[in-house]
Amino acid sequence: LTRRALAILEQGEHPDPRDLAIERLNLAEIYRDQANYRDAARLYRQSLVLLEDSLPGNPLIADGLSSYATSLRRSGNARAADSLHARLRAISP
Repeated sequence: LTRRALAILEQGEHPDPRDLAIERLNLAEIYRDQANYRDAARLYRQSLVLLEDSLPGNPLIADGLSSYATSLRRSGNARAADSLHARLRAISP
């Protein structure tokens, strides 16, 4: 259902970047919970690019970084997870 919602949003004439980012984050978390870390990482990256480009300073960026770091750590990539946590600390008050 989440994949379908994302596909519908992407096909729209002028999709809202925030809505696209949220749907991608939601689907990434589903993939993470299924241990499908490769697809989760792709969606996390896409979502973060959208948020950082169109909505700088949005709290969803911190949420996305944290979730992506968790996914990376679960997949065994602690170094990349630590890097994201450093980015998170740099933007969080």
